Amino acid sequence: MVSKVEKKAPEKKIKKINVFLMVILSFITMGTYIGYWFVKRSKDIERLELNHHVSFGTWKLFTGLSLVLLLIQLFGGMILSEVGLLTIDSLNMMFSFLFVGILYYSIFRIKEVIEENSEIEFNKYALFFMHIYYLQYKLNRTSL
Repeated sequence: MVSKVEKKAPEKKIKKINVFLMVILSFITMGTYIGYWFVKRSKDIERLELNHHVSFGTWKLFTGLSLVLLLIQLFGGMILSEVGLLTIDSLNMMFSFLFVGILYYSIFRIKEVIEENSEIEFNKYALFFMHIYYLQYKLNRTSL
């Protein structure tokens, strides 16, 4: 009896993206692309992560809210009064601080997971100042 040789499906790699394009998209979308980046990489990062330190559901919520606030910033003057625009600006300011806090928490948790599961070493200062761009740059240079 001849035994069948089972073919293993190749393990999915984290998608490589041009970092310069990421920076351009972040500026064009006023930061909304950062949330989109987390949402699109959630399955790849969860594949590496055993303890689920990063809540990608939160990133989905933040990306949606960021998109809504972006649209209100662009078109709110047509439908909102001066008081409404000031209220939206206040909410946008509070959202921005929360967004930055979640961003840095997520980036440094992902750094820990990647360093535990590979031989990649991150510079914490470059990661702090360049966050997802530096993370993607390092991921582009590896076969993870």
